Amino acid sequence: MRSFGPEWARDNFHPDDLHILQERIGFFKQNKGETYAGVYRVKHKNGHWVWVYSNATVLKRDEYGIPEQVIGICIDFTSDFYTDKTLDELQRESHRQRYRDLIAGLTHREKDVLRLIAAGKNYREIAEALYISPHTANTHRKNLLFKLGLHTAAELGRFAAECGLG
Repeated sequence: MRSFGPEWARDNFHPDDLHILQERIGFFKQNKGETYAGVYRVKHKNGHWVWVYSNATVLKRDEYGIPEQVIGICIDFTSDFYTDKTLDELQRESHRQRYRDLIAGLTHREKDVLRLIAAGKNYREIAEALYISPHTANTHRKNLLFKLGLHTAAELGRFAAECGLG
C-alpha cells in the first residue's frame, strides 16, 4: 500500500468507504490485532464500483510494532449481493472479526456489562442485574471504554450491537 501512495487509495476506494481503509491502517499501526476484515467498494478495472469482502492479516512487524508485511484476500460479491439484509449481515461479520481480538481480551464480567449496556441499561440497572455495587458497574464501564478505545456508553452500545453482543 505504501508503495502505491495515497493517490492509489483515493482513486480505487469508493469515496464513501475510504474511511474503512484508514481504519484498517490505524488498526494495524496501533497494534489492536493481527487480522482485519471489512466490506467496502473498490473500482473495477473497467471503471465501475464493486462490493468486496476483504480480510487482511499482518505477517511481520518491525521492532516498533509497525506492520512490514500484510497478506490479504478480496472477494467480489457484487453479483451475489441482493438485499440490504445481506450487506447488514456482512458488515456485522466484518465488525465481529475486526473486534474479535478486543473482545477476547475482555473478562467474562466485562462482557456481561457490555451486553447490558447494549440493551440500554445504565450502570445502576447493570449493578442490580449483576448483583454488584453501582460503583463496581461503573468501574467495569470505564474499563471497557479504556480497553476498547471508546469514549461514551452510546459508543459501547453501538460496538456491542455491531459485534453481535447486543
